[in-house]
Amino acid sequence: MRIGSLYYESVKKLDINSCNYFNLNFFRLFSYICRCIITSWFFEAVALLVIVANSIVLALDNPTDDTTTPTSELVDSIFLYLYTIEMATKIIGLGFIIGKNTYL
Repeated sequence: MRIGSLYYESVKKLDINSCNYFNLNFFRLFSYICRCIITSWFFEAVALLVIVANSIVLALDNPTDDTTTPTSELVDSIFLYLYTIEMATKIIGLGFIIGKNTYL
């Protein structure tokens, strides 16, 4: 028996009113939405724009200066949040490790 048919048989046995069935369908929907987001041209354009903006900020930063300003800390935090959101969206939409087109 193929793995796909085993999975299909196990999903058929789930009770529609159970919490696990709802969580499974909710995760599938959320994964589908994330996959639609990451395959759009707008997501790719914004990701490239963030990379270019971060590169410019890093080029303007003086590495020999040990003092940090509140503005530089804010900008660093914004870039961290944007990269984290991008990573999480790709992991949820594509999967993490196992599979053909996964994130890693």
